[in-house]
Amino acid sequence: MDKKDELIVDAVITWVDGNDPAHKAKRELYLEDKKELNSKKARLRYGQVNEIEFAVKSILKYAKFVRNIFIVTDNQIPAFLQNTDLAKKNFPKVSIVGHNIIFEGHEHFLPTFNSRAIESLLYKIPNLSEHFLYFNDDFLLLNETKVTDFFSGNKPVLRGVWTPFYEDIWHKKARFFLTKMIKKNL
Repeated sequence: MDKKDELIVDAVITWVDGNDPAHKAKRELYLEDKKELNSKKARLRYGQVNEIEFAVKSILKYAKFVRNIFIVTDNQIPAFLQNTDLAKKNFPKVSIVGHNIIFEGHEHFLPTFNSRAIESLLYKIPNLSEHFLYFNDDFLLLNETKVTDFFSGNKPVLRGVWTPFYEDIWHKKARFFLTKMIKKNL
């Protein structure tokens, strides 16, 4: 691939500061059991320790081919970007994209705390390249990468091992048997 044929690649990071009192208050409005707000599970899922800063810095350092980095969040700005002048100087490739932008036309679904719903609308980020890398805020690059680590031509590189779907897994058989027995006894 020569320079004119190089892919334009952006990075997208979803992020939330679950420690933010305004965010907690918003989530509390939708919880039946308010104790869940401060549960260990909620702290692990929504809590943050500024890992977003290291995620961004790792992309800037190890994925130099990335054109823009978009942080998708709900009305929040990570601490390292809160000083606008310093952010523009030190992180000119980084932009904040609010949920209201990607949910345009679907505002009645906001607020949402469902990562799947958010992920399904990432394509609506203004000026997002057709080819982009999606990161969670706690995903860090540790070594130099190149565009060919993620794309072959203009197609994504998929890694992993495909395994067959086994219909005869023991727990599926047990569930089928138990369901049949319950229906029979009703």
